[in-house]
Formats: sequence, C-alpha cells, structure tokens
Amino acid sequence: MTWTDAQGAARSANIRIENMSEVGALVECLSTREIPLHRLVSLSLSARARERKELPNALRRRDVQAVIHRVETPADPHQPTRRYALRLLVSPK
Repeated sequence: MTWTDAQGAARSANIRIENMSEVGALVECLSTREIPLHRLVSLSLSARARERKELPNALRRRDVQAVIHRVETPADPHQPTRRYALRLLVSPK
C-alpha cells in the first residue's frame, strides 16, 4: 500500500488483507507507520494474489485507489500493527 504524507513524501507499507468486498477492505498494516484518517492510498496486490478465486473483481486491477475511512489502533501500545478500513474508489456497476 502506498500513500503521500502531509509533506508530500511517498510512503509505503506491507499489508495483510483480512476481509474484502467489492467496495471495501479491512487491512492490517505490517509497518509501524501511521496513516491518517481520510488519506488516499493505492493498493498494489501481487500477481499471485490477484489470481485468487475469492478476490473481488474490484481488487484484481494492478493499482486500486482507496481512502482510509476507519483506523483501529491496537489495544496494546507495544503492538506495532494497526488495522485500517478502506473504501475502494471504484465505479458502481
């Protein structure tokens, strides 16, 4: 997942998709970087991941735009990962 921070620097982080649909996804960020609410992000899944049968069509593209619409901070402050709910920016069918 990539995004641009407030200073205009490109940032990236590895993620694990926990839940997904045609309009959204819940991801766990495997980085310690915090992503602010309402930040525009870009998801790039590996070719192998895009071939999975259960993957919604909206996530099969090489570069999917989404916005952070909920941030779940860990209950344990020593836990580095955070979960983010993403709203995919896809055209309705």
